[in-house]
Amino acid sequence: MDTSSLAPGDAEAALRSFPRRYRALTQPIANDERMEAMLHRRPMAGRSVFDLLVDTTRTLSLMQRALHDIEVTDNPMLHLAVVYRPAREFDTVHHGDIEDVLAELDDVSIAFADDVKRVAADQWLRTGAVVRGGSVTALDVVREAVSTAADNLHEAEITLRQVRGQ
Repeated sequence: MDTSSLAPGDAEAALRSFPRRYRALTQPIANDERMEAMLHRRPMAGRSVFDLLVDTTRTLSLMQRALHDIEVTDNPMLHLAVVYRPAREFDTVHHGDIEDVLAELDDVSIAFADDVKRVAADQWLRTGAVVRGGSVTALDVVREAVSTAADNLHEAEITLRQVRGQ
């Protein structure tokens, strides 16, 4: 998703919408063991819906910490994963069932949206240094978080259609 012109208020609204949107995607499946297995099934090329949901939750958590670091520290050093998606390697093994991960997404998304809402207008251009070079603004961090969550949701929709057709 192209978020290059996304305003902070729109990012906040998007972050608040992700728990509802992911829940709507998985609701017919949640609380049904046979159907929940479908969420763990990987298509021929790609990640399972469960993996995408965990990735979204972990990415939002990572980005929330990066935003905090940029706000409170002058030019903090940020992990490469803040700007480079392939550097995001998250463990998906020990996260309970889909309801547990959805509940975690609820908590992380809403807390992150609250943080975005609290950022003063003059703070959005504060920067952090990225390991291996470069820098990123507070606004860039939030835009990447929204982009990743939206892209993962789109991929999850496609994946679910594929595994239902298997």
